[in-house]
Amino acid sequence: MKTKDAAGELIKQISEALERDCNNNMRKIGMTLSQSSVLLLLENDAEGTTTLKEIEKMLHCAQSTAHGLVTRLEEKGLVASSGDPEDKRIRVVHITEKGRNYCRDAKAQMQEMETRLLSPLDEAERKRFLNYLSRIRDAIA
Repeated sequence: MKTKDAAGELIKQISEALERDCNNNMRKIGMTLSQSSVLLLLENDAEGTTTLKEIEKMLHCAQSTAHGLVTRLEEKGLVASSGDPEDKRIRVVHITEKGRNYCRDAKAQMQEMETRLLSPLDEAERKRFLNYLSRIRDAIA
């Protein structure tokens, strides 16, 4: 099998293209994919709140990266952060109303991209493809 046709290489190419396209689309609303991931993480929380440490874990990134993302989102007014009243070492991050509005835009951009990604497949193929992806993910997770 040629390297360019190996499953891992194809998945890598798709992943890189998706990340590039997603960042280009997010730029239209003044964000990056990583920043929108933080906002969506916060929006999915019932209270719209999480800790900097949890952001690090969920995004699989270093503390300095998570801190930089939160700082840039704060500068845009999309999140606010404060020290935990019980432990000042813990930084708590909250989504703002402006951040929630950006989430709607980010979700629309992501939906547009998902539609484009799956457009070469008919409905039955999409279902099988998503099933295969889930099985592969579960096998390597």
